[in-house]
Parts: sequence; structure tokens; C-alpha cells
Amino acid sequence: MLPGKMEVMGEKSWKKQHSASKIHYLCLIITCETAGMSNLSDEIKELRNKVGKLTERYLKLLSDHQALMHENQRMTKIINQLNEHFQQFEDKDKTNHTNKTLTTEKTETIKTKQIIHEMMREIDKCLLLLEE
Repeated sequence: MLPGKMEVMGEKSWKKQHSASKIHYLCLIITCETAGMSNLSDEIKELRNKVGKLTERYLKLLSDHQALMHENQRMTKIINQLNEHFQQFEDKDKTNHTNKTLTTEKTETIKTKQIIHEMMREIDKCLLLLEE
């Protein structure tokens, strides 16, 4: 760190600053300190350019990260809604299956009763014939 430069900003303020802001601030300090010199060294120019590019990349990645986090939350919400719909469809399917089973059993019971009644009529006819 550059001695005495944090005092300009204040130590508490320095700690609260975002990393990209700190880097930008340091670049400004380097620029201010070297502005008085007539010939800037190529290394300082190159370093300043690299720091600027890194700062831009960092801010782009941070923006991308925030967008992806938002997209992740949106997709999670959609998945939860779809799971709820799926559960409702499963419940309806179970109810429909139960109703179908009950209906089938009622139909079979009615058919069985009809067959028994027919057999009883036949038996009654036979008994009548035997009595004659």
C-alpha cells in the first residue's frame, strides 16, 4: 500500500469500499503521483492498463454472477411450481383410479346379482314343473 494514502480516504471508508473501487482508487493515486513527472515509465503505464482491464473484467463477472443468481432464483421458483402441479396431478390420478375401481366393482356386483336372479327364476321354473 502507499503510505499515507488511506488517510486521504479514511480507514473506515477504505474498508467499506468495493474491491473494484479500491483498485480504481489506487490507479488514481498512481496517476496523481506520476502526473508531475515528464516521462512516465512504460511499466507503470502497462500496470495501469492491466489493472484497468482487470477491473473491467471483475465488474463484468460480478454483473454476470448477479444475473445468474437472479436466473437461478427464478428457475427454482418455476421448479417448485411445477412440483406442486405434478403433485396435484398425482392426487387427481389417484382419485380417478379409486373412482374407476369403485365403479367397476359396482358394475360387477350388479351383473352378479342379475345372474343370481336369473338362476333363481330358472330354479323357480324347475320347481314349478316338478310340482305339476
